[in-house]
Amino acid sequence: MTSFHTQPQQVTVGLDNASRIILLAGPVLLGGVLGYFIPSLARLALKLPWIPYQGPIEAITSFHGPWVSLVTALVGAAAGLWFTGEAFKEIVFVTLSEQEIQLKKNGRVQSIPKEAVRIVFMDGKQMVILGDGGRELARETYEAPAESLPAALQPFGYTWSGEGDPYKERYARWVPDMPGVSPPVNALLKAREQALQKKEKEEAADLRREIARLGVVVRDEGTRQYTRGTDEGRG
Repeated sequence: MTSFHTQPQQVTVGLDNASRIILLAGPVLLGGVLGYFIPSLARLALKLPWIPYQGPIEAITSFHGPWVSLVTALVGAAAGLWFTGEAFKEIVFVTLSEQEIQLKKNGRVQSIPKEAVRIVFMDGKQMVILGDGGRELARETYEAPAESLPAALQPFGYTWSGEGDPYKERYARWVPDMPGVSPPVNALLKAREQALQKKEKEEAADLRREIARLGVVVRDEGTRQYTRGTDEGRG
């Protein structure tokens, strides 16, 4: 599921060409096929009175002719294309070089200079990059196999932690207004808790970055937030 696209002194890890084709074509083809059979399925559904939305189903069956299946197939393919676009927004591509680690996701690019990177590891399905004092520089869901990361990092001299987060014992579950957490951080964590509950991923990610700038690292377990300070913050 991963590939190495080698350019002069840099490597990109992410989805390989075969996986991209499957992700691009699969939902579109599946949506088109399902859409094609919608008129037939609608006629079958009318014979089952316990199926809800009988009104819209009757509206579909009121149209006749081969063009109906063609239209519903196009609608299904369009829905598949939309799904593919949404899926690609969640994929991060990581470019490694002697100078930096570059993360590309949903049109956004984050560049982290090599000298700022202290360790890279996987936290579940998330790739995490830490800097001095345990500061979190990046945390992104990594869709490619985890084993592709250490193999790509090693030639450029980045440090990989196969044991996971070296600070995992420092996390404590956050609750509103907990002692030791400053009022600004508490306010951001409250807002982020609401974003997590509403499944507003971008908002939660933006708030995580704001919290990190205040010297607090956040990791999630569902909608529960766990926090720790950085070594710099302790100093």
